[in-house]
Amino acid sequence: MFSSLNQTGMMSAPLVTQDLLSTAGNTVERMLAADSTFPSLLEATKVSQHCLHTASGLSDIDSYVSFDSFLHGANAKHIVSIGQVPLPREISQHIRASHYHSKQGLFPEIHRAWMTIDSDLYLWSYDQGIDTAYFDRLTETITGVALVKPRQGVFQPYVRRLLVVVTCLEVVILGVTFSAGPAGSELLNLIPDSVFQLPLDNVCVTTTVGTNDGRIFQGGDEGSLFEIVYKGNDGWFGKSCKRINHSHGLLSLLVPSFVNFSEKESITQIAVDDSRGLLYALTSKGTIRAYLLGAEPGNASLLASLSESTLVQQAVSIVRTLDGSVFKPVVSLQALEVTDSSHFHVVGVTSSGVRLYLTTLVPASLVAASAGGQWLGSGRPQGLHLVHVRMPPGYTAGATQASPQHVCRALCRRGTSLMVQQRAEQASVIACLSRDLLPSASHLAETEARLQLDDSVDEIVELPPSIPGTSREPLVVTQHMELQTKYAVLSKQGVTLLAKQRPSDVLKSILLGSGPESPATRGFFAFLGEEQACATALVLACFDPNSSVVEAATRAYLLMGAERRQAPVSAPATPLMFNPSNVSTPLRAPTQASVSNMGISARHEGLYILVSRILRPLWSMATCKQVQTDNKRLVLTSNCDSELVAAVCTYLEAVAAFLRRNLHLMVRNNQNETFADNEEKKSLEALKQLVFQSLEVLGLWRIVCEHQLHVLAPQLSADLQTQLTKTTFKELLMCGQDVCGGLLVGLIGLYLGDNASIDAISAKLRTTCPSLFRSEDAASAKAKQLLQQAQQEEDPSTKNGLLVTSLRLLQEAAPHVDLSAVCQQLLALKSFDGIVRVCTACAKAVDPYDFGLKHYTNELPAEETVGAECLRRRMETYSEAVNALDKLYSQSEGHINGRILLQSCLRQSDPLLREAVYEWLLCKGLIQTELLQRNDPAPEGLEVFLQRLQIKSRAEGSDERKVSELLWALYEKTGRHAMAASVLHKAAVTPEPLVPLSERIYCLSRALLSLRSSGAGYNQSTGLFSKELEDQLDVAKLQLKVLEEVQKMDHNLSPALLERLNKTLLSITDLFQLYAVPLQLWESQLAILQCSNHEDANLVNDIWHQLICNTRPLEALISRVESVGKLLQGHLFPLELLAKELEAVACQEGAPAGTVAKSLVKVAGLESVMSSYERLLRQPEWAWGPAGDEHYIMRSAAELLGEAANMPAIQRRKEVVVLAIDVATSCLSQLYTKTCVEELIGQFRRVQSIFKTMQ
Repeated sequence: MFSSLNQTGMMSAPLVTQDLLSTAGNTVERMLAADSTFPSLLEATKVSQHCLHTASGLSDIDSYVSFDSFLHGANAKHIVSIGQVPLPREISQHIRASHYHSKQGLFPEIHRAWMTIDSDLYLWSYDQGIDTAYFDRLTETITGVALVKPRQGVFQPYVRRLLVVVTCLEVVILGVTFSAGPAGSELLNLIPDSVFQLPLDNVCVTTTVGTNDGRIFQGGDEGSLFEIVYKGNDGWFGKSCKRINHSHGLLSLLVPSFVNFSEKESITQIAVDDSRGLLYALTSKGTIRAYLLGAEPGNASLLASLSESTLVQQAVSIVRTLDGSVFKPVVSLQALEVTDSSHFHVVGVTSSGVRLYLTTLVPASLVAASAGGQWLGSGRPQGLHLVHVRMPPGYTAGATQASPQHVCRALCRRGTSLMVQQRAEQASVIACLSRDLLPSASHLAETEARLQLDDSVDEIVELPPSIPGTSREPLVVTQHMELQTKYAVLSKQGVTLLAKQRPSDVLKSILLGSGPESPATRGFFAFLGEEQACATALVLACFDPNSSVVEAATRAYLLMGAERRQAPVSAPATPLMFNPSNVSTPLRAPTQASVSNMGISARHEGLYILVSRILRPLWSMATCKQVQTDNKRLVLTSNCDSELVAAVCTYLEAVAAFLRRNLHLMVRNNQNETFADNEEKKSLEALKQLVFQSLEVLGLWRIVCEHQLHVLAPQLSADLQTQLTKTTFKELLMCGQDVCGGLLVGLIGLYLGDNASIDAISAKLRTTCPSLFRSEDAASAKAKQLLQQAQQEEDPSTKNGLLVTSLRLLQEAAPHVDLSAVCQQLLALKSFDGIVRVCTACAKAVDPYDFGLKHYTNELPAEETVGAECLRRRMETYSEAVNALDKLYSQSEGHINGRILLQSCLRQSDPLLREAVYEWLLCKGLIQTELLQRNDPAPEGLEVFLQRLQIKSRAEGSDERKVSELLWALYEKTGRHAMAASVLHKAAVTPEPLVPLSERIYCLSRALLSLRSSGAGYNQSTGLFSKELEDQLDVAKLQLKVLEEVQKMDHNLSPALLERLNKTLLSITDLFQLYAVPLQLWESQLAILQCSNHEDANLVNDIWHQLICNTRPLEALISRVESVGKLLQGHLFPLELLAKELEAVACQEGAPAGTVAKSLVKVAGLESVMSSYERLLRQPEWAWGPAGDEHYIMRSAAELLGEAANMPAIQRRKEVVVLAIDVATSCLSQLYTKTCVEELIGQFRRVQSIFKTMQ
């Protein structure tokens, strides 16, 4: 098994591990998909296109399950009291001291309760009953108090809340600040001077609420909805404030508020839905109004109003078996935000416990939006409609408990409803109706639990969680990261704190009270479902601090989840694939059958469920995004903060610890192991790998977040930054080793860039992600720091010591080295030998068994993947040394240093390093100048490299001239001249059409010179080779002559023949038959016949005859004969034939006699020409008749003799004189028989006499 080295020097995961991660990732995807399919409230209520208005709670299938019914007597409760805080002593004393008008309430946002006694206001912390604040500057009785958020930008930042105090005459708004208290607590401070004061104009304010964006709404006793609109001025506080009546429109701005035209119907409650921008008001007569809030303060409009009678009528039409009195009055109005329900917007609770679910959209569009897969919250509200009626317990046929009565207050949030029933003056019952333990029920099913209180309830509120949740998933999905939901109940005696138990808390109570093998435990697993119960048990086994609980939960998990069952076959999850820019290895879907389709155990599923829920907040989230800063610059920021990543890591660490302790107990390791056992074992091992890798990757991301990604980003490459924006955490966890390697390098580079010590960050990385940042990586990082120090060191000995130490660390860390950066540092330090040492160490580390070298040496095929991959890695490593060479040689003054590095590379024993260097030298054209033209000995391995390259070039059909030139130079340098000649000869005769004819001739000429050099030696083989070269050179020259003639003429040669003539060496036969003859190249034909020693006189004569016949005028013909005759000899220059035919042409063209003879003398010599003319003169006279002048040949002979007579004596040999006399005598004998030739006879006599005197 081999691991791959990525571009950062970090080791990528082995392929086997990647397969395991792929298996685990697919199962996690399946679990996440299952968690996303829990029925929504709309689905559970069965509202559909066929039934737009539904009811539930009337039949057993959608009724209530008593919380105690499945516990088998175990002491476990769904809602419990966790503490009571009495009224502070000073408030109690004030109450006992006087008669008073009092009101009280709770501010859960700041953990405070408030109470008014006449005109005095008290605020106190209900967590511990301390930090009592007192305000007594009002003179009128306080009728109401509210705490609201201030609008952003209006007040100073330290004013965190506004306290709205209402009296009968005015509204006073105070600023609320906080200061540090003991033990990390905060002390509340009221700014005594009011921020705003507004008169009420005879309107009594019945209720006041605020929105999250700082708007303040009030309900009046006459039924109007008011808004206090305020804005800031230039002063210390904002002073601009007014009230707007949203119930009366613009008329309210002109008519005084004491002028009331409507029947009095006070607003008793206001509920705000900040997620949708809606506000609901409940009046004293049961009317429910919906307001649409605009984006700006003061902008609100009435959306719809639903009277009590209309609401009751709609409810009765849905539940026809009950009287309308059950559905009134509505005592509590609860806004459902998007996180509570995507489809229902508000719920009204009646005094009999009936819950009326309403929506602001038309029910038909509600169903359409659900069917289309869109959230209702994205649509525009259009009205107020009742769509579902949920009856309380006690309305089914088999109900054992009476239905709730006298419900006075209620809370509805995230599938849980709390209803306060007033039993007596000093007694109350809180009913808890929840879907927490029945999230997968297809119908609206809830558990019912009740809690008895000994006092009447004035107010009940849900306390804000420490981590605000925005999850839509049921509590069973998020219980591991959520605290218990807590409530504060206010009574005359103080505050009672309640907690709603999570499923894990219920199981914990069962385990502690009854044990892991009790009927109650079995009942819990059966009720919740084995898989979900196993996941719940794991929450305790992994995260609970109590060791007894951990042990009991582990035992219950192992026992109750051991049974293997057949899982339903479902469509396979989409295989996880990595898709940004081609930076890493894609995940492969498992080749075997999925575990989910075989017998699986609930504990296997439960473990995967828990891990998927831990990873859920990050799984599909993109790792980072680009954000534009104030100066219009794009920076990279993380999509999640380090706190969320830290929380996920904490949960994963607990799961990892659980796996270390118990994984061996979850698999069978005996002879009875079945195929399903083996597959489940593999799947659990895959999950273990996923958990451990996720811990390291997320730990690294946490460190990245702590260092601020936008600060780290400049250390990352542009490609990596782009890849990060396209990478989800799922991809980062599953196959993001390359990305992680780049982040690690960037982190170390950040410290090195600041000249800071990397020891601390290296230790932290080694602890957090030891598989991603190994000890070798730490050594490599330390070495880079030492190199950086060496660059700044001036003392030579100290610098050398740092360099030696860093090289040792780098060699130890190989191959986990950022080789590119290290080589750049060594290059700056001029440690050329260090570059070579580090590169060779890394190459040896990536291929310790020399598979790559064997692959190269034995020339194995690419299908031998192991050797090919090792060879590729080694060559990638050596490319850094080559890059250093390239950088040095590109500098104007770097050749000296470049030669030092070059010699260091060539001294190494690894032929692959030399191969890489030779490749670079060849590419740069430096082999001649740096290796062959210098006085140094020829480097080792160069001949083998060039020979392999030559073979490769031939196989690929590419040009091998450059390689042949280098081989010739190498052989010449080493004195092997015969081999040098052989190389050039092969280059000349190669059949490839890439080499032009001129270069082939050049190669043959140089090959002949090499062979004839003094060092080549002489023997039979070299002699034969030399003769072959000479012959081929002669033919090649003739071919070049033919080519030149062809290029000068118009021809009809095909492109193929012309290409062959120009790019290949032809045989002399092909040259004659294919080119010289068809193209009538007479001179070339004669030259070819001479080269081939051809002795066919008839053929020669025919060629000359054709040449003479096709050449005119006479001057051109004579010139052509002279030029050809100088190259030919013997039978190839038939002098007698040429003289005869040329004289005939001259006679026909009227040329002066002797013109031809004188020309022939220049080529063949006087004696040969005179002999030819002597034989011509013997021919009968009629032979010259056709030429037009039968005596023309004699006159030419006379001119020839006259020319010979005038020659210097040194050129007149005895044979010439005798021959001249014979010619003259022969001519005279013929002329004596003729008439009118006296002048010609006289000319011959004069010549004859001259030559006789020369005897």
